[in-house]
Amino acid sequence: MTPRAVDPETRKAQILTAALAVFAQKGFHGASMNDIVAAAGLSKGGVYWHFESKESIIMAILAAMFERDTQAMLALAGGDGTAASKIRAILAHSTAELTTQADLLPIIYEFYALATRQPEVRAFLQGYFEQYAAVLTQLVAKGVAAGELATAEPATLAHALMAQFEGQLILATLTQQTADFAPNTQAAIDWLLEAISRKP
Repeated sequence: MTPRAVDPETRKAQILTAALAVFAQKGFHGASMNDIVAAAGLSKGGVYWHFESKESIIMAILAAMFERDTQAMLALAGGDGTAASKIRAILAHSTAELTTQADLLPIIYEFYALATRQPEVRAFLQGYFEQYAAVLTQLVAKGVAAGELATAEPATLAHALMAQFEGQLILATLTQQTADFAPNTQAAIDWLLEAISRKP
């Protein structure tokens, strides 16, 4: 009987899942393609058929992780509600995603460190943060136009919201108090939005 062919996307997902586990344990620099091959339970040729190098696997993981967050952000931004409620929903979603996948935090910071040395990774992350900032800036501007928010600097507030999120994440990770990440982030975002909300 001829073995049933495995869907290429299913095989890629198998390799990326194995690579995530290896990277979480050994870091990007400590991990080798042989480690990933062993974790995936495939032949070396089977892994190289889909990914030509460790770097290509890293970029694929990066794209998958941040693409999912981007799609959720755009969906929430286009939904119903006030500007402030949409901003809260976007940041709450990102917070919840990271809270439920705390084991991925070391990998995220590996990406950030890698961005200082690899232009391709840096360009990808810059594009992601620029899009995130653009969505938040547009929401703040709409809130101002609707008389809901009082600020003359939508872009500045957008960056402040993002910096608050990233800063809380770094502190929670470094102090190993990830349980505080969600409530602290939510409180900080609420304070910022409350400070610029127009009172009825």
